[in-house]
Amino acid sequence: GLLSRDKCHEYPLTGFDFGVVNHGYGWVFPKGDHVNVGLYVAHHGRGAPGRQQLADYARSRLGSDGLTCVQGFPIATRGHEILPGAGRVLLTGDAAGLAEPLLGEGIYGAILSGQMAASSLLNQGDVIADYTRLLTGWRRELRSLHKLTKLFYGTLPLAFGVLKHGLRKPLMQAFADGLTVGQCKRRVFGATSR
Repeated sequence: GLLSRDKCHEYPLTGFDFGVVNHGYGWVFPKGDHVNVGLYVAHHGRGAPGRQQLADYARSRLGSDGLTCVQGFPIATRGHEILPGAGRVLLTGDAAGLAEPLLGEGIYGAILSGQMAASSLLNQGDVIADYTRLLTGWRRELRSLHKLTKLFYGTLPLAFGVLKHGLRKPLMQAFADGLTVGQCKRRVFGATSR
């Protein structure tokens, strides 16, 4: 949802609030003349947050629940379980479920799969088999991230305390270096950690 800047008591800083919804987080992104506020749930089977939960979160964080442009969309994160194409169709990005489940970030998976789809189309041979082979590493990464996501959200607030007080600096450096969540995890915990 969006809140106009004048409806907020104080213009907020960007923030993530882990645990304000079951197995998820809330976010606040200031954007000039408005603030984007929302809720993310990592495990869709646990129930999507409703408009009232969003209004309550906005009120607690921003001092107002005067939301406009409220929209909700599921983020497809189960790409490790589905085939990325069939026949003459290759699925990429969200259509292939290639967003990572911990934060719901999907740009990396979209760009990566788009590049791999293009490469597969340019190669001679079985396009679907080649594309599936090229996506193997990212699909394996998603499978691993589902386990990490379940552990992280299942142990809140303890997991966030460890993240904030013990792992914040090395993880933020890894993110700043452009690494994905899985790559950050391997850098911080070692290459053998999955």
